[in-house]
Amino acid sequence: MVMMMRSTVTAKIESLRSELNELAPQKDKLVDSAVIRLSQELDRMIMDYYRSRTRPEGAKKARGSRCIQN
Repeated sequence: MVMMMRSTVTAKIESLRSELNELAPQKDKLVDSAVIRLSQELDRMIMDYYRSRTRPEGAKKARGSRCIQN
């Protein structure tokens, strides 16, 4: 299941990257809101991909938990 999810994320990353490569030259500036929005979405997808690679299968994401050492 994780492999299928990763391949889906990888496909989405490639799609977004292609869209960004087409969109950026059409805009006058890279700070155009459409370019920024697409770039941020691509960043999120890349982060999701790397998180899925580093998290063991079945592990849940810890929120605000800290490891306390004695």
